[in-house]
Amino acid sequence: MSVLQQIIIASLAAFVAAACPPNFFESEGLCFNVIDKPGEDMTWEECRGLCEKEAEGEWKADLAVFDNAEELEEFSITWLEISNEYSDHPYMWIGVRKMDGHWVTLDATHITEQNLMWHVGFPHESGAHAFLEDVTETTGINSYGRLYMSSTVVGEHEHNSRCLCEANISKPRRQ
Repeated sequence: MSVLQQIIIASLAAFVAAACPPNFFESEGLCFNVIDKPGEDMTWEECRGLCEKEAEGEWKADLAVFDNAEELEEFSITWLEISNEYSDHPYMWIGVRKMDGHWVTLDATHITEQNLMWHVGFPHESGAHAFLEDVTETTGINSYGRLYMSSTVVGEHEHNSRCLCEANISKPRRQ
């Protein structure tokens, strides 16, 4: 390998490493951080607050939002590769909630009940917040690492021990 090739590779590696803030990892151009607190029961609101505290400099942070099934699929592939670095827990809070009877992302984008990101049978009518579910862990059926959105049900899944945060330089996804 020539010196020029080594310089180019080192420069690209430094650029990719700097593409996300500290503690975040890159997945298809998006920056994520998993806050994992085994044994702790955190509400959606508590996780959102923890994600917001991850902001640094020009980077804003909040619960993660996926714009479409393809983005979620790409993250699922990344998660399959790195999930063994985290405790076994099949759920992660994300930035989707029910407002005025409609499921919306943090930037108020509507998500229909027919959206392909939802796990079969979800969202639940009484749900208030969404989380990612690792179906292989919860059902034992091999989903090939695929994550799906599920929702809280009154009295169930109202606490999780993991938050999925997303950082970006533009304005945070707030509503």
